[in-house]
Amino acid sequence: MGGSANSRESGSENDSAGRVVFFMRPGRGAVETRVGQGVSPSDFLYGFGEVRRVLKGTVLVEAETPLKGTFVARCWSWLEERLFPLTGFRMLLPAVYSNWKALSRARLIVTNIDSIGMPLMICRAMGLLNARLIHISQGTTNALERSPHEGIRDMCQSMWIRTCYRETDRVVVLGVGARDALVCRVRVAPDRVVCLQFGVDTDFWSPGREERTDHPYLLSVGSDAGRDYDTLLQAVFPLPLKVVTRLPLKVSKAGVEVVSDLTDEALRDLYRNAVAVLIPLHDISQPSGQSATLQAMACGCTVVITKTRGFWDPDGLIRGVHLEMVKPGDARDWERVVAGVIPDPQARNRMGLLARSVVCERYGVARFGAELADYCRRALEQSEYPQV
Repeated sequence: MGGSANSRESGSENDSAGRVVFFMRPGRGAVETRVGQGVSPSDFLYGFGEVRRVLKGTVLVEAETPLKGTFVARCWSWLEERLFPLTGFRMLLPAVYSNWKALSRARLIVTNIDSIGMPLMICRAMGLLNARLIHISQGTTNALERSPHEGIRDMCQSMWIRTCYRETDRVVVLGVGARDALVCRVRVAPDRVVCLQFGVDTDFWSPGREERTDHPYLLSVGSDAGRDYDTLLQAVFPLPLKVVTRLPLKVSKAGVEVVSDLTDEALRDLYRNAVAVLIPLHDISQPSGQSATLQAMACGCTVVITKTRGFWDPDGLIRGVHLEMVKPGDARDWERVVAGVIPDPQARNRMGLLARSVVCERYGVARFGAELADYCRRALEQSEYPQV
């Protein structure tokens, strides 16, 4: 394998440069630049900055490839389409090939999506890659949970996930429900899966100094497949609803505005001025809605969220204290809970203060990064020994 890497590292070049590689989707380098300029949060660098401060030689490599559109890439896409029913995942193997120089020299690689992580696990299984792997799993079991019965395809996908994950030092999940799904449904070894609470940048996501707008509105944010906008849009609210999403929503009812492609600063302004932030979710075990909820809470917002199997920290976030919850798939419950929140600004302010406090205490990016750095350090200490 070959190819050059598009990598970023702070500090001077030295022999240890690249010993820890965060292999992330394209565009994360630009995010890092905006974070340095103070115009974006560091949430979606998944602790990279914190790990880099602790472990010398940590770099970010984007899973980009010059093979896009080439004959080789088209051949891989053809094969990938035929493998997908068995694996359940896309695999960015051309990006692994293009960045092989940096990846093969690393002692530890941190990945955060399956389409990037699983090709590296395959390379380890084949003896092509010596680096140890820490994989942040997100949405891995969603496809399995959508299937009502465990058929041959589900069994193949479970076996594929389980076999790949054996090549990791740690599989990091962002909620207790996701851990239970991997251990119970896929039968990944329990000692291999750890739960770290996702962290947001509480310096960037913060309450505004000005009073709320004279034109009150409700806000909903999110673009992942776990969002249940169908149920939310069936509900009738006494205030206009702004929805920030890249999902192709078909909305014809009055009082609903759909927007997308906002800057992080513009989104922060929307959080700060919203009467409440509504996070509608499907009832899955993966922790969906986590980032938007924590961002809004860090801005001092009152959040109303669907109580799902994947709610990430039921012991740390208390209904009626830090946020409000509704039943899955119940539009009338959305109407009832939101109607109780709107008329009482003092209660919303109290909840917003408590929400901000608990996010700073338990769900900050510094805490997430410190815990991830500890697992990285342990993996590095063992990197000269073969994995058991």
